[in-house]
Amino acid sequence: VQYWGIETNHDYKLVTTLMDKVTGEPVKGAEITTKLNSASKDGFIDVEITFDASGLAGHDVVVFEKLYDGSEETASHEEIDDAGQTIHFPDVGTSLTDQTTKEHISYAAEDVTLVDTVSYKNLYAGKEYVMSGVLYDKETGEVIQDDDGKPVTAEQKFTPDETDGTVNVTFTFKGVQLAGKTVVAAETVSYKKKDLAVHADLNDEEQTVVFPKVGTTAKDAITNSSQSKADANMQIIDTVAYENLIPEKTYQLTGVLMDKTTGKPATDAAGKEITVTQEFTPKKSEGAEEVRFTFDGSKLKPGNSFVVFETLTLEDNPVAVHADINDQGQTINIPKIGTTATDKADGDKELAKASTVTIVDKVSYENLTVGQTYTVTGTVMVKGSNKPAVDSKTGKEIKSKATFTPEKSTGTQEVEFTFDDTELVGEELVVFEKLYCTEKETDANLIASHEDINDEGQTVSIPTDLLDNKVPNTPDNQSGSTPTGSRPKTGDPGVMRYIILLAAAAGGMTITLVTRRRKRLKKA
Repeated sequence: VQYWGIETNHDYKLVTTLMDKVTGEPVKGAEITTKLNSASKDGFIDVEITFDASGLAGHDVVVFEKLYDGSEETASHEEIDDAGQTIHFPDVGTSLTDQTTKEHISYAAEDVTLVDTVSYKNLYAGKEYVMSGVLYDKETGEVIQDDDGKPVTAEQKFTPDETDGTVNVTFTFKGVQLAGKTVVAAETVSYKKKDLAVHADLNDEEQTVVFPKVGTTAKDAITNSSQSKADANMQIIDTVAYENLIPEKTYQLTGVLMDKTTGKPATDAAGKEITVTQEFTPKKSEGAEEVRFTFDGSKLKPGNSFVVFETLTLEDNPVAVHADINDQGQTINIPKIGTTATDKADGDKELAKASTVTIVDKVSYENLTVGQTYTVTGTVMVKGSNKPAVDSKTGKEIKSKATFTPEKSTGTQEVEFTFDDTELVGEELVVFEKLYCTEKETDANLIASHEDINDEGQTVSIPTDLLDNKVPNTPDNQSGSTPTGSRPKTGDPGVMRYIILLAAAAGGMTITLVTRRRKRLKKA
């Protein structure tokens, strides 16, 4: 404070007050009284005012002075527009958006670019300033680190042409790990390395950018499980759980069914990629949306697995992706079964005839879910007629089943068929098998079948040649000897064949005897 013409060596009182130029009111806590006693009638005195300026961003404060001699005011300087008495408090405000979406929403990817448009007030035109930015995790309040573990910061030098304006601060970084997080930008404007203004509000939506996250769970719409059957009417429902969306905006979910073996998109029976796009407008930032795939999957290869990839977009700009080929939650398994039928008695492909026999069908399976309960059912078919075989004793179709819980996704399960084959002599029998994903044998739970009438592995035969007849496998005979109960009876077609063979043999013997006798007569 400069003064002139005061009385030397005399006590004066100098009252200094800061006035808010915007409100015209004194700044709270910014008034100070200083004793002035000078040996010279003209001079200077420094007055230091310490106060809370947290509410003055963007304001100007003007210093008012009054000089008192006792209680009498002798001089004053109270000019609200005096630049020499004025101090500027700069202010900054920011609006953080993604460079691609132009919204407060971004995609957690290898290359993330966020642009913070910083508006400033009360700077000096023509002077160089530095705008420095830092990204914070809204949840933790900690500085965000990129995929390399480095703090995400940015800096921009600028020289304003006017006291008020805007400047862009660009953050470019690797941000794959930011899926599901919310980031907030804090900006500081400095001049000659002295901070002049800071804007750091974790709750300021304009400073905020969200990184959505999606996770998917795929199920077959018919079996309501991760198991599916390759047929012409396949339906897969992918439930996409999302978080960190901006409500009331319209998004698109695009799903693609991928072949896990090849890593390429699966195709339907017409050779087209199996994909679907669905729009939705969430009311909340978190929730779930179902995406349904309906297609002809009859040409999908049993034994393969298929994985649903989902991409979430906003106005055609990706904001989240879930594409993990090894994610079990995204995976649909199409089981595969194959069967090998043999005679339980000796493990070969021929059954004894006219007796009670047992076929063992060893069902090999692939792509099952460990710990889940399955049921395999079988029917014995007559190859010649392609119709179910009938038990000669009961007159019922020959069927059997087994329920099992696999410990591994790949393995085998045996199914046994015990029946009377008396009237099936000369036939080839083929075992048809079906696999269900529960204990209930319904069409909805059918996930695999093996029904090939020409499959040699599924086939056993009952020979007609009694001379090569096997030892029947009956409850009365387990030792390998020919049981009494299995001897041919009169009227049995096999008995007639024996009689014919014996007659032929006897005839041969008669001819031999006659011939020899004639030879003796000639000698005589």
